[in-house]
Amino acid sequence: MKETEGNVDTDTPHDVKSLSIVANHKATPEIHEPEQLSEAVSKPSESQQAPKRKNTKRRDLSRFLGTMPPELIFEVLMYLPPQDLVNMACTTKAIRRLLLSIPLLWERKREELEAPAPPPTFSNAKWVSFLTTKHCYSCGAVNVRPDYYLLKYFCIKCRAAYLINDIKVKSMFPGSGEEVLRCIPCTQMTAQFKHNENRLYYSEDVEAMKFLWNWYLEDIEAGIEGAKEVFDSFKKERAALVRDMQEIAPRAETWRNEVLARRSQQNRAVKERRLDDIKRRFLRLGYIAEDLADLDHTDVGIGNSVLTEKAWEKLRQKLEPDIQGRKEARLFSEKQAVMKSRFAILTEAWDKWIAFLNLLTSEHFLYPQSFDLWYFLPINEILELDSGVEVTVKDFQPTIDIFHVLVAEFQRQMEERALNLIPTANLTPASSNVALDLATSIFSCSLAPACQKADSHRSPALLIGWKAASMHRCSHAHQKYGIRTPVHRSRLVFAVAASKLAYHLVHLCGADPFTTTADHMDILDEQFTCQTCTKDTGECSKKAEKVVFNWRGALWHAAEQHKGGANDHDAHPTFSLLQVDADRKTVKRKNEEIKKGALNTLPAWYCNHCLAYNHGKSGVLKDVQEHISDAHGIEKPSDPTNYFFNEMYRFNLEGRRTTINPVSPKSESQD
Repeated sequence: MKETEGNVDTDTPHDVKSLSIVANHKATPEIHEPEQLSEAVSKPSESQQAPKRKNTKRRDLSRFLGTMPPELIFEVLMYLPPQDLVNMACTTKAIRRLLLSIPLLWERKREELEAPAPPPTFSNAKWVSFLTTKHCYSCGAVNVRPDYYLLKYFCIKCRAAYLINDIKVKSMFPGSGEEVLRCIPCTQMTAQFKHNENRLYYSEDVEAMKFLWNWYLEDIEAGIEGAKEVFDSFKKERAALVRDMQEIAPRAETWRNEVLARRSQQNRAVKERRLDDIKRRFLRLGYIAEDLADLDHTDVGIGNSVLTEKAWEKLRQKLEPDIQGRKEARLFSEKQAVMKSRFAILTEAWDKWIAFLNLLTSEHFLYPQSFDLWYFLPINEILELDSGVEVTVKDFQPTIDIFHVLVAEFQRQMEERALNLIPTANLTPASSNVALDLATSIFSCSLAPACQKADSHRSPALLIGWKAASMHRCSHAHQKYGIRTPVHRSRLVFAVAASKLAYHLVHLCGADPFTTTADHMDILDEQFTCQTCTKDTGECSKKAEKVVFNWRGALWHAAEQHKGGANDHDAHPTFSLLQVDADRKTVKRKNEEIKKGALNTLPAWYCNHCLAYNHGKSGVLKDVQEHISDAHGIEKPSDPTNYFFNEMYRFNLEGRRTTINPVSPKSESQD
């Protein structure tokens, strides 16, 4: 009996001049029978020996099986899977000898595997052993893909190390050429199991063939009778054997792919059964199918198709947090949908009430927008009712009856919040009536600069006075569980640095910062020079080009270009009053010309009679006047009775600079 590495075989050894083209490179360790201890080894005394246990006599399985009828042994062993039968044959020599004495058993196991017939040099036992092997013949790495052309298992590393191409093989057999290649098994699969144009040979097969090839040639050269005929017969047998291997390999590869496909299908079936069991358990815990949607893409393992309690507890700890999060997201989404359907009932009543009031467009900016109603306490309490409660317009009727009260309270709170933002140092008793309109009462949006990018126009970084702040309708919403929440009105924040600069500018004009309003500063129309920009020219201050702004432009310029860096304006003034009369006149004349053109071209005018024009957005003055004349029958509409300016475009109108060269009375203006 011949024993190969990890394979079981009943074939007799080849003649000394034969080539074992299917021999493995490294042997698998065998389990030998235990030997008795040498008599020379001294045994411990009885007092030192451990207490003897009952039934310590080891049973010899091979002897036990030997006492059974062959038919019964065959029936019992047929219950073993092929892999287990191979493992059993590797336990002891006696058991291996017993199993190999039943060739029909191995034939049945091959049929059980649905494997093709074995190669000529393989018995059924050896073929079953080869097909169930998964370790590299060279390094012993496990889970290795077989090469059926070479009838060996090699890992990627060993394939690259031990396979050589046909060009190198030919160089080892000078003058033999293709003749020797037909006698050695080859493959065209690279280390990555991709098809290669060159034929690849196992180096040890080549070395063995080289040894035999030279041996036969030496016999022929020595003139031994019949040596050439023996050599020719050997080459013919080897070529036939290699051809048989080449024919069997594709069938074996197809068989392997089918086995892998069936195994994959079985694993999917087991996983599906396991998933179904997991889902049923979660459903019993109160979740619904929608909460478990992500389980289909989650690794729940395969294991046994029957889910044990221990495995369930481990999987529950792993999966339930995500399932609970999905349930919360579902409940939140359902709640939001119910609340929005209820809110639609209220907004319909709100729109009718607003239409009944026939408000001027300028008044609309002081009224809450529809999304503001969501957060009114009486309304929100109804929206938050349990989803099972049916809500109709009757439930909102008490709130609808006091819309005018809610509006008044909203306007009061908006002004009160703005007043509370103004530092007490900016106010005196004389400021009480004009606090929100002071030139030093400057605000900005809490979402800036994001709100500036969101607007179709260029929103000002600063909102000067309550007139501009009340027209700023920036809003935002955030995502919760990937669901958009109701819109919030953005908060106003106080622009401290700009307020300090405004205080300084008012003081330069000789006015009282505690009583001077933004409109009063517009009437004064003083011009200011940015000292920082003048110094940046690197020239003498008397000859340097001066950068001039009106008071609003100075505030915006400092906020955008200098980031309001000079907070302590008394110690480090950034701007100075333009004193030269000629320069003042030149700047004012130029500003008037540019301002007049901008008023006619900027889309900065609202119709004060309706929001139908331009879908509620501001437009060009000429278009607004035509709309008022056509839609409202007013021949010569006046400002601001019929139309008014959109304060969000105030920056585009006045946030420019004028440059002056003191040497020349000419000046240039840049937007």
